[in-house]
Amino acid sequence: MSRVLRAAVVIALASLVVVLVLAFRRAPTDIKTGTVGRPAAAFTLQQLDGAGTWSSSNAQGKVVVVNFFASWCLPCKEENPALV
Repeated sequence: MSRVLRAAVVIALASLVVVLVLAFRRAPTDIKTGTVGRPAAAFTLQQLDGAGTWSSSNAQGKVVVVNFFASWCLPCKEENPALV
């Protein structure tokens, strides 16, 4: 094997090791956030039809699922094209 080819193989293997170490060093579930298990902050939103507001206090003591949308998100546009 020539020196150049041997050097290329060593560099490729070293690069692979670095990528694997960076990719698998920490599981996403190990990342701690300050809001997990705590109540959400109070907020009020304007209704989409403009006929009033909705306050988070309306859902006090209930489980609420909040679905976030973005104008650049293709699955969001497919889910509800009227919102984006």
